[in-house]
Amino acid sequence: MSTANNNNNTATDNSLFVDSTKMTPSTLALNAVQVQKSWLEETTQFHEGEIVRIESPAHNLDEEAILFCTGAPLPEKNNCRLTVSLYERLELGSDNEIFIKPIEKQQMSVILPQRIDVIKTGEITVSPRVHAWLMREPHFAWYRIHNQETNMIHVAHRDSFIADKGLSDTEMKLNHCQRKLLGINADAKKDGWRHRANLCVIPLVQSSNVSLVAYQKNNRWLSRKVGDFFIGSASLTLQSIRPYVFDEDADIVRISRTSAGLLGIEETDLVTISYGDYSTRARAFFFENFDDDRERTKATLTQNATLQDGLQGIAVGIPVRLRRELGLPTIKHTVIVSRDTGFLLRKHINSQILPLAAFFLALITTVGVFVELEVLAVGIKTAVGALLVSLWLLVIAIFVLFSGLRSRVK
Repeated sequence: MSTANNNNNTATDNSLFVDSTKMTPSTLALNAVQVQKSWLEETTQFHEGEIVRIESPAHNLDEEAILFCTGAPLPEKNNCRLTVSLYERLELGSDNEIFIKPIEKQQMSVILPQRIDVIKTGEITVSPRVHAWLMREPHFAWYRIHNQETNMIHVAHRDSFIADKGLSDTEMKLNHCQRKLLGINADAKKDGWRHRANLCVIPLVQSSNVSLVAYQKNNRWLSRKVGDFFIGSASLTLQSIRPYVFDEDADIVRISRTSAGLLGIEETDLVTISYGDYSTRARAFFFENFDDDRERTKATLTQNATLQDGLQGIAVGIPVRLRRELGLPTIKHTVIVSRDTGFLLRKHINSQILPLAAFFLALITTVGVFVELEVLAVGIKTAVGALLVSLWLLVIAIFVLFSGLRSRVK
């Protein structure tokens, strides 16, 4: 029973007591809090579906969560239920008090088309004052653009925002793909160049309790740089959705064939999925074209209604376990999917072992012939020089051999 029933406990504004009955982990929201509708109406500070900060004063921990109204009655008006993952991350026991606090944000009500010269780089244009707000805190590296009408969220690095003196503080310029990722379907004939929307820009504060399976990007800096040099990097920003129902227990993600082509990968190749500062890897499989009436097909299309809304080409199906590893609070958040250049380097270098071995054999044979003919007098300095030249030639040889892989994305 919640301590809200104890007369010794008094709830302050935006204070709730956690009910002993926990919500089961949802594939929609791993971090979620359910409150009474009457409490939500009285506070007038929050609305259903809003991202809020949940603080646990007993353990000095905080997490972000999605706010929902519960359909089931709770013992008291100021009781709430949390998902199991949120309950564990806040290290709560029964009868703990939590605080719900709003996250500072910037409201955007007008969306304009992006300038052609910055469309390819994926930049987002805002007013100078909003741009200064985005840059004010160096530890806020990532921001979410939340469409409060569709509940779709685009995550962008703060370096991707640029300022335009011609914009007001409620105006933002987005390219067509960014508008699609946010579920903004602008009708140029009806709305002209200005599209009314209900967006807010919110800092992305990632939990320090993210699963250790997910790793911070800078932990693989060297291997990534080596792979990027020889193989070539490629990445796409895609909307996270549920995978097929039979994928939930597998370490795979689903992408479209077009996305795979743009990434320069084949089916079953490894990809890196990044959400803010955290990344994880999984094998990529394609969304299939279902033409039969199998039961699993019906279930898949029912759960993945977004595929029928034209998002399949810019979506990635991520199982719930991988979303939890990344700290992804809900579906409908954008993530960055990149081809794993380290994996591709290891995969394709195996097929180049014989050509590289033949190259070194020819090099050693040539040096040996020169020595026998006394054309080349081998000393220590000469041997070291020959070794360095050989290594340099090896790098060039590998670079040339992998030119076909780089040409897929360059």
